[in-house]
Amino acid sequence: MPKLTDLDLNTYSASASDASRGDRTFGGRDERRRFRRAWTAALVRTAVAVATVPSVGLAADEPIPEVPLTRLVCPSPVPKGAFEVEISFWNHLLTELKPVTGFEAQDIDVVSGSVSKFSGSGGKYKAWITPAVSGTTIVEVPGGVAEDSDGTVNGPSDSCILTVQTVAVTIADAWASEGDDISFTATLDGAVVDGLKVTPSFTGGTATKAVDYTENTAALTFTGTKDETQTFTVATIEDTDDEGNEAFFVGMAISGTSATVGAGPTAKGTILDDDDTPALALADASASEGDSLTFTVTLDDAVPGGLTVTPSFTDVTATAGADYTRNTTALTFAGTAGETSTFTVATTEDADVEADETFTVGLTVSGTSEAVDTSTATGTILDDERLPAVTIDDANGSEGGAMTVTVTLDKAVSGGLTVTPGFTDVTATAGTDYTRNTTALTFAGTRGEEQTLKVLIPDDSDGEEDETFTVSLTVSGTTETVTATDTGTGTIFDDDAPAPLMPAVTIADSSAAEGEALTFTVTLGYP
Repeated sequence: MPKLTDLDLNTYSASASDASRGDRTFGGRDERRRFRRAWTAALVRTAVAVATVPSVGLAADEPIPEVPLTRLVCPSPVPKGAFEVEISFWNHLLTELKPVTGFEAQDIDVVSGSVSKFSGSGGKYKAWITPAVSGTTIVEVPGGVAEDSDGTVNGPSDSCILTVQTVAVTIADAWASEGDDISFTATLDGAVVDGLKVTPSFTGGTATKAVDYTENTAALTFTGTKDETQTFTVATIEDTDDEGNEAFFVGMAISGTSATVGAGPTAKGTILDDDDTPALALADASASEGDSLTFTVTLDDAVPGGLTVTPSFTDVTATAGADYTRNTTALTFAGTAGETSTFTVATTEDADVEADETFTVGLTVSGTSEAVDTSTATGTILDDERLPAVTIDDANGSEGGAMTVTVTLDKAVSGGLTVTPGFTDVTATAGTDYTRNTTALTFAGTRGEEQTLKVLIPDDSDGEEDETFTVSLTVSGTTETVTATDTGTGTIFDDDAPAPLMPAVTIADSSAAEGEALTFTVTLGYP
């Protein structure tokens, strides 16, 4: 323990003129603690040391008590609701814990809050702080509330000043098909010392209690841990009514705690109607002639006991027996929601150069007493004799802008090809009204592939009619024969006002019988 004569003058000071040390005999614990708080303040807070302290009767070579330093650790970031603090006592160099006695829960000063779950011994302690309301809560440990084995009291801690939000319980929306249970989850977003109870309540909506669902008002017990969740279920009642989805709302009541705990907004429980008519969806299909088309049928909702589905066919441009073979084999469904089944339709290879051909497929349902909706699909037979071709769309644009021309390859070309545009003036003049773009377009050779080119249109101030030119195509870069007979028309929209009209003098024809005078009419006007 240091003595006054050992002190650096810039380290300690001791002045306790407001307390009488006497012969170290005090009248009681409160009087002793008052003296020790004054002594602590003198040792810790004053920055000027003195060689002797006559007013308290210490000789220059008498040891000065080493004041236990108090450390208060509060949570960071600031939590919602209750929080735990740690209090520890250290030697004056903060290098080792210093055991103390006499430290109790009531020695922790809290503004706008309360202390609970106090624990610890020696040099380390913990306590929970429950804020009274949302807002600022201040926690501190004053000096002189604990003493070490030498009888020296502690110095004060720093203050924890926290802006705390009120803890709340929320319930998330939930849903289930009628006849199933709806499972709701309640969440506590902050800590609550000693826990709490949450009791669900039910109101409003389009669903009816005891008809569409059964209330569950059993209380949920929370231990009080931050982010704790509890679940409860609400049974729904199956019916055979074909109706819309129905809903009810769940509120809550908080009990079993003195802490301020908010109840979140009501949760919505939705009962999904399962009595909608199930439906079979049939997807379109295509294949090259000689190959088979594969059709997929999907059942969207369950059909108890299953069902049988039989395809039917209607010619459009394809002819059954010549271009394709009808497949009327029945498909068997177990009746599971989302179940799929497939069937194939063979096509016939021929040497005719012709357009793609189509037929439609319908569905007939049997094997169930339930109503099941059906759909139709289109089957497309892709001709493989017709030569591939590139086509070009018409395009337009205004003066001062550009037009985008699209070129399309209708069938696959192995190894790809190159297409070069060519331009022919009609009423527009190249170099004056538009700029030719003869940059070659490179195609990978994929069926339906598209490439585009831009044609720039200079601006002018002439008031004139819209003007046009045509674009043709030249194919190269492939050994296959590719048709390129299509041409596109480019139209340039004039954006200038027409030239002003000039006045003109006109004279009308006249006639008369012999011997009579001819009368001519002269008119000044605009044509």
